[in-house]
Amino acid sequence: MDQEGVKCLLVHEISRLGRNTAEVLNLLKILEGKGVSVYIHYLVLTFSAKEDSNQIFTTLEITIKVDLARMWSEDLKLSIKSGIRNSKAQGLHSCRRGNSTENRENFLGKHKEVIKYQKREVLQRDY
Repeated sequence: MDQEGVKCLLVHEISRLGRNTAEVLNLLKILEGKGVSVYIHYLVLTFSAKEDSNQIFTTLEITIKVDLARMWSEDLKLSIKSGIRNSKAQGLHSCRRGNSTENRENFLGKHKEVIKYQKREVLQRDY
């Protein structure tokens, strides 16, 4: 960010910054120190790098929303685990059955959008 001259970071949701309140607030402090404002689209909220009289309220709102995102994430994990346990208890399979195979062509045939990007070589990355 320092080299690129970024002045504002746009995120769709607060959870994209993290789900741990302390880490998100620390990140915001670091960005503020670098002169980068953060705009959270879903909340229509700007955490300004400049001195702002509403900074305390913005920080409070961000703290609450990050905690809500964390709670939602934990609740979702518990629901998924509970559903998997119930399915297993009923003898249902939650994954591919043993000894089943699917060749590359059949798999990609189900996912035409992947093929479209593969042809454009968008999915090829250097790691």
